Amino acid sequence: MRLCLVTGEFPPLRGGVGDYTAFLAGALADRGHEVTVLTIRRARPDPHPGLRPAVTVLPLVPHWGWRGLARTLQALARLRPAVVHLQYQTAAYAMHPAITLLPLALRRWPDRPRVVVTYHDLKVPYLFPKAGPLRRLPGYLLGRLADAVITTNPEDCRALAGGSPTGVPPWPSRLGTKLYQIPIGSNIPVGPPAGYRRDQWRARLGAGREDLLIAYFGFIQEWKG
Repeated sequence: MRLCLVTGEFPPLRGGVGDYTAFLAGALADRGHEVTVLTIRRARPDPHPGLRPAVTVLPLVPHWGWRGLARTLQALARLRPAVVHLQYQTAAYAMHPAITLLPLALRRWPDRPRVVVTYHDLKVPYLFPKAGPLRRLPGYLLGRLADAVITTNPEDCRALAGGSPTGVPPWPSRLGTKLYQIPIGSNIPVGPPAGYRRDQWRARLGAGREDLLIAYFGFIQEWKG
């Protein structure tokens, strides 16, 4: 099957969504699918542990705005994938709402691809000053018009399924069959890195042989960790 993954970020740009997309693309290629990754121009198809030679990376989008949406549609018109899988994280698309209209634009095609959206968070984009509750509308319509929706954690799944005190609009009950929760596993390869010296590295951190160490991978933010 011909698949296209659309992501706002991709290695070597920093961000967990891009790293996850690289591993997902490689795993889908291993299953025999024809996989293309469509992403921002600043990304590069450099060697990545998750990618495979069969995966095509197209860093074509100049920036994530209205022009970026138009460029994405042009690329999809050439690729003609059976499925478009949008990796949606608001900040990865520069807080701009344009990409949320992708399913709506594709519905006008006579032989359109099916659209799957993975919500990596439910944060709202920027529209205009004092937009208030209207900022929730683009993300809601994105999922409402998609063929299938994936959330990565129980909280987001519950919010989309039935609304939440934070103001996320309730998910229409008749769409319940296309809402899925699929947790994201670790992107960290199993096994120590080259040149690993357990005792020396622990000593440098002031930890003993039997001390418990906890590592945190991700951006340091007040709402994370």
